[in-house]
Amino acid sequence: MALVGGFQPAERIGGDRHRGVESEAALVVFQIVVDGLGHPHHRQPEAGKALGNRHAAVAADHHQCVQAELGGVGQHSGRHIGSAGTEVGERIGAIVAAQNRAAAAEDAAHVVPLQRSRGRQAPPRAACTMPVTMGTLYLVRHGQASFGAADYDQLSALGLHQSQRLGAWFRQRGTRFDAVLTGTLRRHAQTLAGIETGLQVQHQALALPGLNEYDSQAVVQAIHPGPIARAETPEQVRQHFRLLRQGLLQWMAGTTQPPGMPSHAEFVAAVVHALDHVRSEHADGTVLIVSSGGPIATAIGHIRGLQAQATVDLNLHIRNSAVSELKVGPKRHTLISFNTLPHLDADPGSVTYA
Repeated sequence: MALVGGFQPAERIGGDRHRGVESEAALVVFQIVVDGLGHPHHRQPEAGKALGNRHAAVAADHHQCVQAELGGVGQHSGRHIGSAGTEVGERIGAIVAAQNRAAAAEDAAHVVPLQRSRGRQAPPRAACTMPVTMGTLYLVRHGQASFGAADYDQLSALGLHQSQRLGAWFRQRGTRFDAVLTGTLRRHAQTLAGIETGLQVQHQALALPGLNEYDSQAVVQAIHPGPIARAETPEQVRQHFRLLRQGLLQWMAGTTQPPGMPSHAEFVAAVVHALDHVRSEHADGTVLIVSSGGPIATAIGHIRGLQAQATVDLNLHIRNSAVSELKVGPKRHTLISFNTLPHLDADPGSVTYA
């Protein structure tokens, strides 16, 4: 994958409720939509406005006829990604267009060739690609849980509010889900319940353990076996995330094995299994997955072919109740947007990370 713009340092991490908590990491400037990385107070940059129930960004979404001699499948892909008139938007559009041309060429059915008569060329005939069915997958991180409490796996009142706002946003857009998947953690189920309250629709969700978060305490203890004070001050929170970053990288490299956890390869395989399930069972539908930062970052890292460092960077900056959107094709998932909070545009004080 080509990363647009390289890396930029984070100014701070957290919303109004987490001032003073800074990231030690460099942030990936992602080639699609990385909403708010490095500037959490920017609620919804222009690029984030690309998020929608059915994007025009992927040419295969539209069954367009093309002249046979053109061979330019998906020439206009990506024009709706990014901020119009900005250099970043143009670079994003160019990259997405190139990638979507390659994807459309592979996923699309055969184009009718030109017929040539003996000794002369027949007039050009319009040819249509066969319809390529595309679905939409929304990856949603759970609402704010109880960071620093004895039981983290419990939504706070703010976390429930975030979830309900997200459900109301889906309802206002007319979004309906053909299938819903979650992890088996309590915060996943509570987040889905909040979304359903705002959406005013109930679902029979498929709960998969493979969508559960890694055990952050076990990851840290694998590299720091001594006692660690509960993270209550800004410096203690920074220290926690420094250790977590180091622990994640070593787990991903296979140099540590946190007790009670699967290997990183097994963790990735479980996430990929959920993605494959969506593509095989709901390829033309609209699907919601409610999970945690680790599985969501792992899914995106797998789809984009990211290195471990970049995947961890994404993981540690996914905001509570944030939405990442993917298009689901016959052979692949395509990332459309990442880490967006359109439902909290008018409520910046409700943006959190833990």
